[in-house]
Amino acid sequence: MAAAFDAGSRSVAFATIGDPNVYSTFGYLAHGVRALRPTVEVRTVPGVTAMQELAARSGVPLCEGREPLTLLPATAGLVPVADALAGPGTVVVYKGWRRHPELVDELRRQDRLDDAVLGRALGLPDERIGPVDEDADDLPSLSTAGWSRPAGTAGEENCDRHRKGVVRRGRPRRRRPAHPARRPGHRRGRRGGLGGQPGPRRRPRPRPPGRRDRRLLQLPIEGVLPLYQRAAEHGLTVARIHSGDPALWGAVQEQLDLCRALGLAVEIVPGVSSFTAVAAIVGRELTIPEVAQSVILTRLEGGKTPMPPGERVREFARHGTTMALFLSAARSGQAQAELLAGGYPADTPVVVAYQATWPDELVVRCSLGDLEATVKEHKLWKHTLFLVGPALAAGGTRSHLYHPGHFHTFRRAEPAARAELRRARAGQAGAVDPTGHDGRP
Repeated sequence: MAAAFDAGSRSVAFATIGDPNVYSTFGYLAHGVRALRPTVEVRTVPGVTAMQELAARSGVPLCEGREPLTLLPATAGLVPVADALAGPGTVVVYKGWRRHPELVDELRRQDRLDDAVLGRALGLPDERIGPVDEDADDLPSLSTAGWSRPAGTAGEENCDRHRKGVVRRGRPRRRRPAHPARRPGHRRGRRGGLGGQPGPRRRPRPRPPGRRDRRLLQLPIEGVLPLYQRAAEHGLTVARIHSGDPALWGAVQEQLDLCRALGLAVEIVPGVSSFTAVAAIVGRELTIPEVAQSVILTRLEGGKTPMPPGERVREFARHGTTMALFLSAARSGQAQAELLAGGYPADTPVVVAYQATWPDELVVRCSLGDLEATVKEHKLWKHTLFLVGPALAAGGTRSHLYHPGHFHTFRRAEPAARAELRRARAGQAGAVDPTGHDGRP
């Protein structure tokens, strides 16, 4: 790395598994680089530690309430590990693959073996999570073991879990005879846990990311009502996620009315609307001087949601300015006909954007006369936005905002440029300076 900097590199990246500040070789590397090249600035990007991955995959929190968390390497010796296991809270041991048999013996001696879970190659494609067993023949160096036995005050809401044996308080109790599911040779359950739940010997086939979150977010308003009621009763916070800007076709108002009826305070966090995102993607300004100074946001009439009287695409199209047409891809032929009937020429530029800002984003340019054919060619029918208007292809006159003759609070106008700007305005047929302040906006 020092040689790379000497050769002219401005930045050198070192990738590491897990968090670079927790038992990582990056610490040694950073120390060496600082010693060899003191002028080099070293920055670290936080990552997900092995203990976080193990806890997430096992489905049990590392600690709650006032419970302590002890993190230590087996390379420091078994005495610290034994002391930690005898104490309160959760214990996580790194680098235990070389001393695995000794760790198993210590767990058995302290009656903690059934509470333990072992993570092999966490975060890697061959990751496996399951119970700690004596077979360490295939144990990789990237292995982490955790034991959970909270001893602090986790709160009343966790009492049922403690009684069921998921996590336990206080000193270890004498165990009853092993459940058949824990006897040697019996097939173990599919769930793993830091607190005594049977776990798989191999990690189950990974589910698509966010699958559980999607199940929670696909609720109708009637399904969300109990969550809001619970939040009102217990002083909780509920977050409802919307793609784009919740102020535009986000069905937010009915939720606001519901929250206000329950006495819940509501905060709306603005998002990036798809029409501004698409404009950024194609690198176009939607308001070009003397071409288009207005943007109309609307949707095609005749869909599932009724349109108010007078709000028809054909009528809006008569303005000839930039239009963002939402929720209309399924009826692209109708949208094309309405836009043409309203006065847009057939060669008006159009941007068709599907899933803008998402990984499978698709953005296509076409003319208005080819809109229906373009949409059908790409088999688009939802999550698609149309941007229509002459501003998508044309340039206009220079904006006065950055003209040297224009002044504002933080900039003085150049006298010669200011006079030139006045003459240009006066030369416009029938033009009247609406500001009356010699170049002020």
